[in-house]
Amino acid sequence: MTISFKDVADRLCLSAEDLAGMFGLRPQTIRQARLDPKSGGYREPPAGWELELAAIARTKSAEFLQLSADLERQASD
Repeated sequence: MTISFKDVADRLCLSAEDLAGMFGLRPQTIRQARLDPKSGGYREPPAGWELELAAIARTKSAEFLQLSADLERQASD
């Protein structure tokens, strides 16, 4: 199963501006990379996007685990 750049960015709630800053690109370039590959305006996602976004997913998952622990602790007080 192949996961697209757009799907990953959506699941991580990353905007074109966020992604542009991470990859040193213009937001419009990122928007084009999020298009359907069959679209005339489509551009390839930035090189190395899979590893970069995997690292962000890992960080966010740790933050969510901490948040869940904090909420559970708060609820039991």
